[in-house]
Amino acid sequence: MGYKCAAYGCKSGYATNQSNESVSFHAFPKDPELRDKWIRAISRQDYVPTKYSRICSLHFYDTDFVELRTDMNQSRLKGKSAVRVQPLLRDDAVPSTFPNAPSYLSKPVSTPRSTTKATASSRCESELKQLAALEVSFRECDDISSCSLSEIVDKLNLESTVPRGYRFTLVGDDSLLCYTLELIDDVASVSSCVTLKSDMTVVCSVGNKRVPADQYRDIVNGRVQTMTELVNIMSRLKSMISGDTEQPLTFYVQHHSTMPLTPS
Repeated sequence: MGYKCAAYGCKSGYATNQSNESVSFHAFPKDPELRDKWIRAISRQDYVPTKYSRICSLHFYDTDFVELRTDMNQSRLKGKSAVRVQPLLRDDAVPSTFPNAPSYLSKPVSTPRSTTKATASSRCESELKQLAALEVSFRECDDISSCSLSEIVDKLNLESTVPRGYRFTLVGDDSLLCYTLELIDDVASVSSCVTLKSDMTVVCSVGNKRVPADQYRDIVNGRVQTMTELVNIMSRLKSMISGDTEQPLTFYVQHHSTMPLTPS
């Protein structure tokens, strides 16, 4: 029998309509919930479909079809030069495009959602890329090996991890003093100092005593390369003078070696 499309404003199947022969007709689904969605979609008030009611393929997007089903009824193929095929709708397809009706009745086609596994894998890969990019960015910001001493001072003034109480003074173009002061009987003296040379070597002291390099070789061995190393050395010295270490202060310093520490 000849079917007519039940969608609002559609003329598919009517004698007055010279429709494309490729238009196919699809019965309302048996599932009550999906059937109600179809009825609401075609916007026909109080419409009750019968077993002969059909919606034509013009009201579905290409993504609503999963495959083409071959028509195996040979009697319907008499006089046909080609095998006829019947588009097969997805199980959850709902008519959503109505060219002959007001535009608000049509819904834009949506991109099929990827599977949970694919989504989780893509999200994990994206997070790993972000972490790698952050690590590269941190390393670039942390590297001070090619900075001048004045540039390092600027970075130290912006660095939030510098231990409290440290001051920074440039001595010519050759040395940067990172030091803390203590006040005894209204007299200020240097309690700890990290002297960073222009060649990025470092000399540490507490009071007026030099701290042997082996006491901070685990932090930096040779030349300072990063801001993290410089800040960690300052933290090590501060823990020495504050008594936060297991060893007494005399354990860390050389009594026989003195050096002028008061910044000019």
